[in-house]
Amino acid sequence: MIKSRPSKSLTLFLIGMLTLGLSSCAGAPRTYLPVEASMIKPGQTGQEVTELLGPPQAIRKAGNNTEEWYYYVRHRHFWQHLPFLGGRLGKSEVEGLQIILKDGKVKKAVYYVEKT
Repeated sequence: MIKSRPSKSLTLFLIGMLTLGLSSCAGAPRTYLPVEASMIKPGQTGQEVTELLGPPQAIRKAGNNTEEWYYYVRHRHFWQHLPFLGGRLGKSEVEGLQIILKDGKVKKAVYYVEKT
């Protein structure tokens, strides 16, 4: 009985596909805004907030030395990833964290969820 061995190119192809498959499962890093919101305390500086959460995704100047910093994550239902139909199926929600700074220090942090 003759035993056959897979070719090197087939072996390398299978290893490559396995590597790609496993790396695609990792996805984007997950953020946990409720936990992050609990780390923000009144009186912290903007620099301390940036060290904890990174730079904000949006900044709004409210005047009178007041800024609003926004961090947000959009969660989409599985069905919404389908082409053409995704907008009509399932619901999405946006988790947000608003941090209000006055004179460079945290006045208030508000965590919220909006369903769309």
